[in-house]
Amino acid sequence: MTEHSASSHGSIPSGDSARNTGIATQDSFDAIVIGAGVAGTLSALLCAREGRRVLLVDRQKFPRSKVCGCCLNGRAQEVLKSAGLESGLARLKPVSTTAMRVHQSRKSLVVTMPGGLAVSRFALDQWLISEAVQAGAEFMEDTTASVAPRNDANPDQSRSNSNAFRTVDLESNGRRWQVQGRIVLVCDGLSHPSLSRLEGFESVPRPGARIGLGATFARCSADAWIPTDEIQMVVGPDGYVGVVEVEDGQLNLAAAIRPAALQSRRTPLQVLTSLFECNGLPVPLQLPQAVIRGTVPLTRKSRRISEERLFVLRDATGYVEPFTGEGMAWAMTASLLAAPLVEECIRDGWDSTIEDRFQQTFEKAIIREQGICRLMSTVVGNPLLLKMTMSTFRLMPWAARSLVARVNRLPSSLKRSE
Repeated sequence: MTEHSASSHGSIPSGDSARNTGIATQDSFDAIVIGAGVAGTLSALLCAREGRRVLLVDRQKFPRSKVCGCCLNGRAQEVLKSAGLESGLARLKPVSTTAMRVHQSRKSLVVTMPGGLAVSRFALDQWLISEAVQAGAEFMEDTTASVAPRNDANPDQSRSNSNAFRTVDLESNGRRWQVQGRIVLVCDGLSHPSLSRLEGFESVPRPGARIGLGATFARCSADAWIPTDEIQMVVGPDGYVGVVEVEDGQLNLAAAIRPAALQSRRTPLQVLTSLFECNGLPVPLQLPQAVIRGTVPLTRKSRRISEERLFVLRDATGYVEPFTGEGMAWAMTASLLAAPLVEECIRDGWDSTIEDRFQQTFEKAIIREQGICRLMSTVVGNPLLLKMTMSTFRLMPWAARSLVARVNRLPSSLKRSE
């Protein structure tokens, strides 16, 4: 098995525009953003555009592959457009998608989903990092971050003091040091390791939550059964797997698998192979040679998503299995909605109303919207219920179109902020 190299993705930015700075050039920032996925990079970009001092940190080296789907639905594209990133996205040469084909028990259903795009996270995240750096953010890769607990005895950290900071401990190449931020945005994924020292921020998986698997590999002529403009969702007893073409003739695979299937001494490749075979579909030719990466259990929830001068965005807030790009859309939506609150905190200082407004905004715009994917997760996990749902959509295709339209729409709160 081989890793993918940067040279296999010719459309991603390269050079000094997204390089690591080695060590932070200062010890205090207006905003410290932990995690350089789509939530973190977009947050860093928006904050830097306001002329603020921003430090973006990630524990991995870039460019890197990520266990994730790669679909940008209508909502995600609208958020990028509102941030002035539409032309840059086009330069990544994403693949247009118009439908999703669901396979179950050797039968299939095509759900129309016009206007979609598919681009690898390898390319997307690197591009967004470059945009953030060009806007003025400082980026440090291969650097671990740990948010320090508040020191309530320190008067400099009072709620009314506009000069207050949160402390973040950093480590890179054996060197340790501290930086401070007027606000810290945590966007470092499902298990959010940067919050391990804080109480109440534990990310608790739902019992039986599926495990994520992912891979990106070259498309071959034998994979002609996968139309360029269709997302393939293959459902079986062990979970489901999605496959779609992305830029540069690659296929992206993202799966959600029952833990029991991986605990029965079967390899990830064997589990994925069985999903294709039970539906009478050929296994993508290069999948056996690809690097298959895994995640912690997917569906989970965190009890807290904010405290003084600290916001938690995207996967770190809790997670529901997405199906066709909803995860990235939620992440981008959260970043855009949090941006004015971040600016207010930097400009005017912290007060308890900022935390309350963040909680309310996130609840309305993200958590409630995840209800559709919670429902779909239940449907996909129940063969009889999925069969009934597919039959219903065949008889009433308008119902499927309505569901897709709701997933793609912008939250009303975001429309008002434009």
